[in-house]
Amino acid sequence: NNGHNINNNNSNNDDDVNDTTDARQLPPLSPLLDDKNQSPLSSISLSNETFQKPTRRDIQCVEERQLNHKIHPFAMGQRCRHGFPQAFGVHPLAGPKITSGMFRLSCPLLVKAVDEWETEGGIREMSDAVRGNATLALSYEAANRRTARIRRELVEGYRRPGA
Repeated sequence: NNGHNINNNNSNNDDDVNDTTDARQLPPLSPLLDDKNQSPLSSISLSNETFQKPTRRDIQCVEERQLNHKIHPFAMGQRCRHGFPQAFGVHPLAGPKITSGMFRLSCPLLVKAVDEWETEGGIREMSDAVRGNATLALSYEAANRRTARIRRELVEGYRRPGA
Protein backbone atom coordinates (compact mmCIF):
# COMPACT_ATOMS: atom_id res chain seq x y z
CA ASN A 1 0.00 0.00 0.00
CA ASN A 2 1.58 3.31 -1.00
CA GLY A 3 -0.98 5.55 0.69
CA HIS A 4 0.71 5.90 4.05
CA ASN A 5 0.52 9.38 5.49
CA ILE A 6 3.85 10.96 6.29
CA ASN A 7 5.22 13.83 8.26
CA ASN A 8 7.48 16.19 6.33
CA ASN A 9 10.26 15.51 8.83
CA ASN A 10 13.75 16.10 7.50
CA SER A 11 15.51 13.70 9.86
CA ASN A 12 17.35 10.90 8.13
CA ASN A 13 15.92 7.65 9.49
CA ASP A 14 16.46 5.51 6.42
CA ASP A 15 19.19 3.54 8.23
CA ASP A 16 16.40 1.55 9.87
CA VAL A 17 15.30 0.11 6.53
CA ASN A 18 17.32 -2.56 4.75
CA ASP A 19 18.10 -0.78 1.49
CA THR A 20 20.34 -3.29 -0.21
CA THR A 21 17.90 -3.87 -3.07
CA ASP A 22 17.64 -2.22 -6.50
CA ALA A 23 18.38 1.34 -5.34
CA ARG A 24 22.14 0.70 -5.40
CA GLN A 25 21.94 -0.28 -9.06
CA LEU A 26 20.21 2.92 -10.16
CA PRO A 27 22.20 5.89 -11.46
CA PRO A 28 22.79 8.58 -8.83
CA LEU A 29 20.64 11.69 -8.73
CA SER A 30 21.55 15.23 -7.73
CA PRO A 31 18.81 15.61 -5.13
CA LEU A 32 19.84 19.05 -3.91
CA LEU A 33 19.78 20.74 -7.31
CA ASP A 34 16.87 21.97 -9.39
CA ASP A 35 16.61 20.29 -12.83
CA LYS A 36 16.23 23.48 -14.79
CA ASN A 37 19.00 25.76 -13.59
CA GLN A 38 21.05 23.61 -11.20
CA SER A 39 20.31 25.99 -8.33
CA PRO A 40 19.31 24.87 -4.84
CA LEU A 41 15.82 23.37 -4.80
CA SER A 42 13.00 25.80 -4.26
CA SER A 43 10.34 25.41 -1.63
CA ILE A 44 6.67 26.13 -1.21
CA SER A 45 5.00 27.40 1.94
CA LEU A 46 1.49 26.23 2.78
CA SER A 47 -0.25 27.02 6.05
CA ASN A 48 3.07 28.01 7.65
CA GLU A 49 4.68 24.67 6.64
CA THR A 50 7.59 24.59 4.20
CA PHE A 51 7.86 21.86 1.59
CA GLN A 52 10.44 21.14 -1.10
CA LYS A 53 9.02 21.56 -4.62
CA PRO A 54 9.42 18.48 -6.82
CA THR A 55 11.71 18.67 -9.84
CA ARG A 56 11.00 16.95 -13.15
CA ARG A 57 13.63 14.39 -12.15
CA ASP A 58 11.85 13.72 -8.83
CA ILE A 59 8.54 13.16 -10.56
CA GLN A 60 10.08 10.93 -13.21
CA CYS A 61 11.91 8.89 -10.55
CA VAL A 62 8.78 8.34 -8.48
CA GLU A 63 6.54 7.61 -11.47
CA GLU A 64 8.90 5.32 -13.38
CA ARG A 65 11.10 3.70 -10.75
CA GLN A 66 9.02 3.60 -7.62
CA LEU A 67 5.26 3.67 -8.19
CA ASN A 68 4.84 2.85 -11.88
CA HIS A 69 2.00 5.35 -12.32
CA LYS A 70 1.48 9.09 -12.80
CA ILE A 71 1.41 11.41 -9.81
CA HIS A 72 0.55 15.09 -9.35
CA PRO A 73 2.81 16.15 -6.49
CA PHE A 74 3.12 19.56 -4.91
CA ALA A 75 6.06 18.52 -2.70
CA MET A 76 8.75 15.90 -2.18
CA GLY A 77 9.89 14.63 1.20
CA GLN A 78 13.34 13.69 2.39
CA ARG A 79 15.61 11.56 0.26
CA CYS A 80 17.30 8.27 0.97
CA ARG A 81 21.07 7.90 0.99
CA HIS A 82 20.89 7.11 -2.75
CA GLY A 83 19.21 10.45 -3.53
CA PHE A 84 15.74 9.11 -4.30
CA PRO A 85 12.56 10.69 -2.87
CA GLN A 86 11.11 8.67 0.02
CA ALA A 87 7.75 10.41 0.03
CA PHE A 88 5.69 13.07 -1.71
CA GLY A 89 2.69 15.30 -1.21
CA VAL A 90 -0.01 14.80 -3.81
CA HIS A 91 -2.41 17.58 -4.71
CA PRO A 92 -5.93 16.43 -3.79
CA LEU A 93 -7.53 17.84 -6.99
CA ALA A 94 -4.81 17.78 -9.66
CA GLY A 95 -5.11 14.14 -10.71
CA PRO A 96 -7.76 12.30 -12.70
CA LYS A 97 -9.80 11.87 -9.51
CA ILE A 98 -9.98 13.51 -6.09
CA THR A 99 -7.62 11.86 -3.62
CA SER A 100 -7.79 11.86 0.17
CA GLY A 101 -4.29 10.63 1.02
CA MET A 102 -2.30 13.82 0.65
CA PHE A 103 1.10 12.51 1.79
CA ARG A 104 2.38 9.18 0.51
CA LEU A 105 5.46 7.04 0.72
CA SER A 106 7.15 6.45 -2.62
CA CYS A 107 10.16 4.38 -1.59
CA PRO A 108 9.37 0.68 -2.11
CA LEU A 109 11.61 -0.19 0.84
CA LEU A 110 9.73 2.11 3.21
CA VAL A 111 6.35 0.94 1.87
CA LYS A 112 7.37 -2.68 2.51
CA ALA A 113 8.60 -1.89 6.03
CA VAL A 114 5.40 -0.01 6.93
CA ASP A 115 3.20 -2.73 5.40
CA GLU A 116 5.00 -5.34 7.53
CA TRP A 117 4.65 -3.16 10.64
CA GLU A 118 0.91 -2.72 9.93
CA THR A 119 0.50 -6.48 9.40
CA GLU A 120 2.15 -7.07 12.78
CA GLY A 121 -0.43 -4.87 14.51
CA GLY A 122 1.22 -1.48 14.17
CA ILE A 123 -2.03 0.44 13.62
CA ARG A 124 -3.65 -1.09 16.70
CA GLU A 125 -0.46 -0.41 18.68
CA MET A 126 -0.43 3.26 17.63
CA SER A 127 -4.18 3.66 18.24
CA ASP A 128 -3.77 2.22 21.75
CA ALA A 129 -0.81 4.53 22.39
CA VAL A 130 -2.77 7.60 21.28
CA ARG A 131 -5.80 6.62 23.41
CA GLY A 132 -3.60 6.03 26.44
CA ASN A 133 -1.47 9.16 26.33
CA ALA A 134 -3.00 12.65 26.46
CA THR A 135 0.15 14.34 25.12
CA LEU A 136 0.34 11.96 22.17
CA ALA A 137 -3.39 12.43 21.53
CA LEU A 138 -2.95 16.22 21.42
CA SER A 139 -0.01 15.85 19.03
CA TYR A 140 -2.06 13.53 16.79
CA GLU A 141 -4.96 16.00 16.74
CA ALA A 142 -2.58 18.89 15.94
CA ALA A 143 -1.06 16.92 13.04
CA ASN A 144 -4.56 16.26 11.67
CA ARG A 145 -5.43 19.97 11.94
CA ARG A 146 -2.18 20.94 10.13
CA THR A 147 -2.93 18.47 7.33
CA ALA A 148 -6.49 19.81 7.02
CA ARG A 149 -5.19 23.41 6.78
CA ILE A 150 -2.69 22.43 4.08
CA ARG A 151 -5.38 20.57 2.11
CA ARG A 152 -7.78 23.49 2.42
CA GLU A 153 -5.13 25.95 1.19
CA LEU A 154 -4.28 23.70 -1.79
CA VAL A 155 -7.95 23.28 -2.72
CA GLU A 156 -8.84 26.96 -2.32
CA GLY A 157 -5.89 28.03 -4.50
CA TYR A 158 -6.41 25.41 -7.20
CA ARG A 159 -7.47 26.34 -10.73
CA ARG A 160 -8.14 23.55 -13.22
CA PRO A 161 -5.96 23.82 -16.33
CA GLY A 162 -7.85 25.65 -19.07
CA ALA A 163 -10.36 27.13 -16.61
